[in-house]
Formats: sequence, C-alpha cells, structure tokens
Amino acid sequence: MKNSFGLAALLVALASAGSALAQVNWPGDQAPHAILPVRDEVQNRELLASAAERLEKVSNALAGYQEALEGGEEATKKIKPLDVGKTFVDNGQLGRFAKLLALVGEPAGPELSLRHHNFYQQLADLRSRLKQLPAVQKALPKALEQLKQRAKRGLNGLKTVDALIREKKWDDAANRLFELRDNLDELGFWFEGAQVAADYEPYDQRMETIQPNWWQWWREQNNARIDQQREAQAPNFAALLTEVEEAASGLAANGKALVASQQLSGPELVSHFVARWQQVQLAALRSRALQWSRDGDQEGWDRTRVTEL
Repeated sequence: MKNSFGLAALLVALASAGSALAQVNWPGDQAPHAILPVRDEVQNRELLASAAERLEKVSNALAGYQEALEGGEEATKKIKPLDVGKTFVDNGQLGRFAKLLALVGEPAGPELSLRHHNFYQQLADLRSRLKQLPAVQKALPKALEQLKQRAKRGLNGLKTVDALIREKKWDDAANRLFELRDNLDELGFWFEGAQVAADYEPYDQRMETIQPNWWQWWREQNNARIDQQREAQAPNFAALLTEVEEAASGLAANGKALVASQQLSGPELVSHFVARWQQVQLAALRSRALQWSRDGDQEGWDRTRVTEL
C-alpha cells in the first residue's frame, strides 16, 4: 500500500509539473502566438522559416489595416488596394508552406493552416469594407484591365509550365505556376469569380494537373525517411512507467531511488521524470503527425483530425 501511494503521488506531481512546463515551452497563455517547433532537419527548418516570414508579414499588414480603419475616413483612404492584394498573396504562400509542413509530418503545418484560413477571412472582410469606398470603386475598372493584361503576358510563362509537366518535373512546374498565379492574385483578389474566370482558366487548368501530382511527389520524396523517423519516434510508455514504478519502490524503501546511475531524492525524481514525460509526449505527437503525413488527403492534411492530436 505504501508503495502504491508513493507511485500515485509521484505520477500526480509529474503530471502537474509537466503541464506547467508545457505552457511555457509551447503556445499558451505566456506565448499565445508562438509557432510549434519542427524536427531538426534542414528542409523542415527552411519550410518553417519561410512560413514564419509570411505569417509575420500578413499579421503586421492586417494590424496596420485595422489601425487605419479605426483612424477614420482619411486614414482609411491611405490603404492601397494593391498592398492588400499583396498581403493576400503572402497569405496564400503561408498556406502553401503550411501544407508542405503537413506533408512532411510536422504538427506546425495544420496549426499554420488554421492561421492562414483565419487571415483569409480577415482579408475578405477588409475587402468588403474597402470596396464601399468611392476611391476604391473608381480604381477597380483600371485594376481589372491590368489583371487582364497580366493574364495575357503570363501565357508565355505557361509554355514553360507545360514543358515541365511533360517532363513530370512537378516541383518546378508548381513553383513556376504559383509565381504566375501570385502575380494575378494581387489584382484578382478584388474581383468576383465570374469577372475573371476567363483570365484564370488557363492557369486553373494547369493547376488541376499539377497539384495532385505535386502533393504525391512530395510524399514520395519523404515517405521512406518518414517511415524511419516514425519508427524512431514511437513513444515507449511502458519503459517510462517501469522507471516510475521502480523509482517509487526505491523512495518507499530508502527515501531515494537509483535513476540513470544517480541516487535521487523525491524532488529530484519529479524534475527528472517531468523531462522524461515531456520527451514521451513529444514523441507521441510527432509519431502521430508522421502517420498523418502517410494517410493525408490530396490537400496535405485533414482538418477534421486536428482535434485527435
């Protein structure tokens, strides 16, 4: 009975301390806008850095637009429609980097995708408000003509995209097509689909071919590595529980326990197992995320699964 009480007390302390530390190291009340970390791999770090750059740009831009809206009519007039269109493009790039992070099994991918969708809604609301301004209404016909000119000039770029499709160079084809689409979206953001459908059609046709093949290419490039990492990341809950039970027995018998070749007191054991518990928790999260990347849909992740994490 004494040993059971010691084990229970140690587990309760471990869970409580682990939760407190997790709030400091992960997004929470102390750092609500922190981004989830990624595995220490060059590709993943670069993807996260690119996503973080877009996240900061969009967040700062939206804050500036909101400040202008709150500053009255004169301040609102200073918001340039093309700047808002560029923010829309930055947010689209954020969404793409988020999907790629999801495809390589990073929890940061789905989390950043949620932010991307939230930003999109804010931009849509901003567009609705600005389109009521006479100055913006006056500028839109010229912007539409500029969009049509960009769409025509971009047709030459589609020849390169077509060649890359024939060669099945999906990553190169996708990146080139995104460049062309981003150039259109700076202006196309302001118009309803029917107004610009004909201009976008050649680009959308290529996208229908490229996107599923691009996602599949990313999976094939990463699956073998992901399988190895998933096996390595698999959490060993049984080993941790055995360690805790043995430590509890040592505490009950001697007031100290031998752990990792050291005699540790009760408080020292709590600190030790808090760190171990966090490692196991993180391993479980990463192992599950790696499984998602193997099972995900063509969009790179399934939003209905976020709550399972």
